[in-house]
Amino acid sequence: MIAYAAEIGLDVERFTAELDDRRHQEAVNEDFRRAVAAGIKLPPTLFINGVPYEGGRTAEELRARIAAVELPSLRRDGTTTTTTAPGPAIEDYHLMR
Repeated sequence: MIAYAAEIGLDVERFTAELDDRRHQEAVNEDFRRAVAAGIKLPPTLFINGVPYEGGRTAEELRARIAAVELPSLRRDGTTTTTTAPGPAIEDYHLMR
C-alpha cells in the first residue's frame, strides 16, 4: 500500500503515520456497517436508483436495467416526476441522481 501511495503522489510520511495510528479506522468501520446494513456482500456493488444490482455488467445489460427502473426526472420548474422504459440514456443517469 505504501508503494502505491507513493506512486499516486501521496505524502508517504503522512500516509504511513495515519495508517499506523489508525486515524481513519472509525470511518472505515462506519462504511463497513453501512454496507452490511445495505445488504452488500462483495465489493464492488452497483446500486441503481438505490437498489443493489446483481445482474450483468455489460453496457447493454446496464442500459436494460436502468430503463426498467423508475427514475426521478427533474422538470424545468424544479419539481420531479418518474419515468419508466425506455428510460434515460445511461450517459444521462448521473444527472438524475
